[in-house]
Amino acid sequence: MTRPWIVIITLISIMPCAVSTSHAQDSTEGSPAVGGVVLVSMTGCCPDEAWPEAERALVDELAVLDIPVIVASGAAIGDRDRRRELEVLAQSRDAAAAMRIVRPEEGMIGGVELWLTDRVTGKTIFRHLAQGDSRGKDAATIIAVRAVDTLRASLLELRIRGRRQPEVEPSVAIAELAEDTPLETDTSRTVGIAARGVVLGSPGGARARGGFAVGLGWHPATWGGVELDGLWAPLGRDISTSEASSSIDVALLRGWFVWHVRDEGFARPSLALGGGALFVWGEGLRADNAPLRSDYTVVGYGGIAARLDLVFTERLRLFLGGRVGLAIPEVRLFHGTQEAASLGRPLMEGSLGLEIRIP
Repeated sequence: MTRPWIVIITLISIMPCAVSTSHAQDSTEGSPAVGGVVLVSMTGCCPDEAWPEAERALVDELAVLDIPVIVASGAAIGDRDRRRELEVLAQSRDAAAAMRIVRPEEGMIGGVELWLTDRVTGKTIFRHLAQGDSRGKDAATIIAVRAVDTLRASLLELRIRGRRQPEVEPSVAIAELAEDTPLETDTSRTVGIAARGVVLGSPGGARARGGFAVGLGWHPATWGGVELDGLWAPLGRDISTSEASSSIDVALLRGWFVWHVRDEGFARPSLALGGGALFVWGEGLRADNAPLRSDYTVVGYGGIAARLDLVFTERLRLFLGGRVGLAIPEVRLFHGTQEAASLGRPLMEGSLGLEIRIP
């Protein structure tokens, strides 16, 4: 009669094997690693460059993260063929990524090559991982951890809003690997520095004016932020009547509350509500060009804005903007007792500019 304690010991001894095979399977079975990882082993084709201990350590690291992984035997020799082999094996097994570890020949001290094909973000990555004596006690584990870190860094692209649809849907564990990775900088909390060309217009005879503006924005959340901008429009034709003519300069200093209507994709619209101050300087000339009185005024300003950003990278964007505001009160220009022009009811503005985002 078999003793119970012998049965218990036997079951305990085979449990690690059962756990391991649930995550790693030999390529001869043709099993898919749906949304997981294919580890391409060098043992069969290139034993001098193979590192079985590091391969097993990498399987264990992925298993701890609950990432499905299978081991496939590699056959390619040259670098180009090895890259293509990674891509083919990842695609044929419906995997999110394929990885390969290549070490220096026996007895040599140097770096370890890591090859990674990431079908989720569409990249093939080569990394040279610096490593001392590969025969060290923990060397294989260190390389395995660094290989997982390389996969993690590649998958961070999943967190970019509006990115293209991946070729393969990652497994839940792969997606969590990206989501759980802290970013070195929080790109949602960015400062934007903008410069733009501006055209101003207002009914009332003030004529269109041209100029430029600079802005500084802070965007603490994906849904919105605040901006401060200054505008100067010195370019424009003089305002003339039968009695005199006047040249004017217009400047604006404003603050805006910005709502990001859509904060993903290439085209990103936004709306804003703001207010500030309108500055107008005027210098009069008589018909014979003799100088008349010069004057300036400052009034309040309130307005709304719409803008469309064309995002080439998360740091650089081209934008088109339009703003409509009201001067409070309206600015009026007089030549003697005759009203020559009015400005600010409404004040319309169009612009084209560039913005740089700084983390």
